Amino acid sequence: MCFICLFILVLITTSDVASGQSSIVGVQIVGGPVTCSATGNPPGPGLVGVNGTISCDGGNTTLATFVTGALGLFSTGVLPAVQQILSSTGSCAAIVALPVANCTILPSTGILQAPLMMTTTIIQTALGRIAMFVPRVFQLVA
Repeated sequence: MCFICLFILVLITTSDVASGQSSIVGVQIVGGPVTCSATGNPPGPGLVGVNGTISCDGGNTTLATFVTGALGLFSTGVLPAVQQILSSTGSCAAIVALPVANCTILPSTGILQAPLMMTTTIIQTALGRIAMFVPRVFQLVA
């Protein structure tokens, strides 16, 4: 019986709430660039105005959209889809459908897909913590 009480005490004192940290309430994906190259990765000029999506199921469900800005970089803003992304990090990706205007080097069919990776950066806000993700290298999927 005393062992159970000790176990519960350890769980309570090591939780986020006990340590003064709130739970993760959102995620933000920041990255790129999407470039005009054979792979969509550097080196190559950044592509501005390219539409993309964030998905954790191969593109069947869109959790967020983005448009590349200067130098081909993008950001999703803060997403409330925390559970889907945190529980499926291995399958979540930034996706760009081909063809891409103003880049004849990239194929005219398929998608560019970059798996997402959680960083060690977590931003504390008044509403809770925001976990940061970045895309890895884009891969061409025919």
